[in-house]
Amino acid sequence: MSETQSTALKPPKQPRSRRTLERIVNAALELLEAEGPDGVTVLAVVARAKSSVGSFYARFAGKDDLLEYLGERVWDEALSRWNEAIDARAWSGMNLAEITAGSVGLLIDVRRSRVGHLRELDRMSGGGDAYERFRRHLVESLEALLLERQAEMEHQRPE
Repeated sequence: MSETQSTALKPPKQPRSRRTLERIVNAALELLEAEGPDGVTVLAVVARAKSSVGSFYARFAGKDDLLEYLGERVWDEALSRWNEAIDARAWSGMNLAEITAGSVGLLIDVRRSRVGHLRELDRMSGGGDAYERFRRHLVESLEALLLERQAEMEHQRPE
């Protein structure tokens, strides 16, 4: 688990248990996207996951525990995707215009991912800050990337 994770959920060891957890998580995210926060209830999640209430409670203490886990998981996935995308590019061979265009493309890709769920999950959990932390991370990493090319910038104070 990452440093941001705090839920007590232990990763399942058995393939069947991992599949059940995945079905529950995916069902909850689908409900969040399709019906908003009010659509994410334990009964709706297990129905969509084709699972049982007992399977849900074997993994989570309740809806709040699920929401915390979802927030952490979406945060980790989004951060991992962003860092992999930043690391995968050959930024050193690009000029400022190419870096700008490439970074905007990455932001569009991130927006298409489940990052939007972070905002909803934060709202559902009573004012979490995962979305804001992720946004700050993106800004800081792009800022560092662009400032490596500050000699190419015409602004007097590129920072």
